Amino acid sequence: MSSTDFNQRVRRIAREHERIKQHGGDVKLQRDGLLKLRPRRAVPLRRAPLKLVLMVLVGLFAGKCALIWHLGDDAYAAKLAALDSDSIVERGGALVMQIDPASRWIVDQLARVTG
Repeated sequence: MSSTDFNQRVRRIAREHERIKQHGGDVKLQRDGLLKLRPRRAVPLRRAPLKLVLMVLVGLFAGKCALIWHLGDDAYAAKLAALDSDSIVERGGALVMQIDPASRWIVDQLARVTG
């Protein structure tokens, strides 16, 4: 084995150890019974925020449905009417918080289940 091959192997092992330090490792059992620690794959950065944004949107939608169910249609509509007359931000909030078919269906299901 030449010194360049040896140095390349040492650099490869050092990179692998660094990845294990950063992201953790998984133990794999090889055919000969040797346990080998392999680095976990890093979660791509672009997927993690997308998942977080999706979870926040689902939570906000669930909160909207719970609010409609708790207040009832008339009281909820009165709250939206109060929001609709003020600033642009509040009008935007009122537009987003309007009762849509999906939230109406979920509220109907909640009302049916809870009696």
